[in-house]
Amino acid sequence: MNDMTNKKTFLKELKSNWKYSTIAVKLNRVYVKNIRIKNAEEVYEFLKEIWDNDLMNIQEQFAAIYFNQRNNVIGYRVINTGSSTSCIVDIKLLVCLALHSMATGVIIAHNHPSGNLTPSKQDETITAKIKDALKLIDVKLMDHVIVSDTEFFSFAEAGML
Repeated sequence: MNDMTNKKTFLKELKSNWKYSTIAVKLNRVYVKNIRIKNAEEVYEFLKEIWDNDLMNIQEQFAAIYFNQRNNVIGYRVINTGSSTSCIVDIKLLVCLALHSMATGVIIAHNHPSGNLTPSKQDETITAKIKDALKLIDVKLMDHVIVSDTEFFSFAEAGML
């Protein structure tokens, strides 16, 4: 057999045996009211409503809030729950959700169970990585808010974005 025959045979077998998965994304939009967040204090108030308060002082959690072009909240998601001192952030998931919800802006947030709101070097690094990743799909990182049960720290207000 020559190379052309081998190639045709291979392609025929590939087509007949090819199995594939489909990927579907479903976004259920439910607006009880239009929620527009204008500053870090309003972000903090929103987060206090959605945060698992039982974990606030025990485990780090990392969340993202997604916004449309009018800066209305279109959804939020807890990206991960970690240990008492750290939390792995799945940037691909965070960006995927922004893309599939057609978000134009994202605010990220996580808690510090210790109550110390000073951003760590890791906090600064992950913020830069997320900002760069979102920029690739024309989505703006609007803020990164670190929360405790009594107060918050805003990267945007501190000029760190």
